[in-house]
Amino acid sequence: MLTVRTKRRASAVVLGHVALTWFAVAFRVDAFPLTWAPMYSVLAFEDVIVVRAWNDEDLSRGLVGRRRNGARELVTRRDLNLPRLAFWRLYYERAFGRDPNKLLHANAPFERRIFGPPGNANWEWRVLRSVNQTLGRAEADDTFLVELRVRAQTHRFARTTLRHRSKPEVAILRWNDAWSMNREPR
Repeated sequence: MLTVRTKRRASAVVLGHVALTWFAVAFRVDAFPLTWAPMYSVLAFEDVIVVRAWNDEDLSRGLVGRRRNGARELVTRRDLNLPRLAFWRLYYERAFGRDPNKLLHANAPFERRIFGPPGNANWEWRVLRSVNQTLGRAEADDTFLVELRVRAQTHRFARTTLRHRSKPEVAILRWNDAWSMNREPR
């Protein structure tokens, strides 16, 4: 821990911190924790906008799982000890392959040269692994969840018209026995 004993040293620490922060802002370094903000996101125009909606009934009902022994199980947010918004974000959005907002931001070429492009995460493996580990289940157990079903209502809006179509959609996440709980497959 840096101890500040003089006014000059305190001023130098503050000025150094401000200079480092403004450098990160100027070069749009999104990975820098003090400058990460949604202001770096990009507005992209598309002809069809897809919006998935989850009502309170779907969120309170939870995820429908199938165990290794074939039995069905309902996994709720209370089973996973998660608040409602975190349950929706972590499981429903990831189940449909939607990345966190951080990966959708427009990073400057400067940051991409340093950190590389954002990788494609295997959300199927991550969600199933997370649920099973939270429930304290090992891969060899009969109670290990090998499948999760997530329901959502999908709305498609056309940009050129005021029409929209809506239909229920189900994402099915299946565990591949070649995967390991210890390492994410590539």
